[in-house]
Amino acid sequence: MAPGSLFRDNPVVFGTPKLEGYFYDSTHTSNESNNNANGSTACIVMHPHPKLGGDCNNNVVMGVSSALIREGYSTLRFNFRGVGASRGSSSWKGVSEREDVKNAIEFVKTFDGIEKVVIVGYSFGSAVSLAISSDPKYDDMVDAYVLIGYPRGFWASFMFASHYNLANTSKPKYFILGTQDNFTGVDKLRKFVDGLPGPTELAVVEGADHFFFSREMEVAQLLISW
Repeated sequence: MAPGSLFRDNPVVFGTPKLEGYFYDSTHTSNESNNNANGSTACIVMHPHPKLGGDCNNNVVMGVSSALIREGYSTLRFNFRGVGASRGSSSWKGVSEREDVKNAIEFVKTFDGIEKVVIVGYSFGSAVSLAISSDPKYDDMVDAYVLIGYPRGFWASFMFASHYNLANTSKPKYFILGTQDNFTGVDKLRKFVDGLPGPTELAVVEGADHFFFSREMEVAQLLISW
């Protein structure tokens, strides 16, 4: 079964370069769980590192996206540049991928009925997506950021350091981390989180590592309950 039919989201192409994605527009879709109560909120779910096999069919991305759709949220998951059918070339440090996040925000804003935008980034996707908050134009278009497995450890900093100082938004931010994360310690991330402006929370998933295999629904439930 194709990903679009499995999760009731539809194939879309948007942005420059052209990016491949799947979008579930709940604003005009009947949903048996909550009758569209959440449809005016668009959640943009972003995948882990494109150079390391990350794409929009990743287990965390799919688990979170399916849970959001079941709750009636309009939901976009997409492939960063150079991944799947998305045009362009991927990068190691994720600087060019910031533009993909901006394109995704502009895309969901074109749909009538979308009133709020929530960024949901996982791993690479979390570092890249939070960094766009340094651009006031796009930060103003986002209502909240959810950052899953944010890569803030020693080795990760060699790749993502350029993003850390750009994470200065006062918008609500919700970090989710496994206590056995392979790249970031809880204490290390907590220190980073405590230094950020505005409402910021850190939730931990006991015993989970960075990849959240068979723990995806726990992550999704934390997000939905926030």
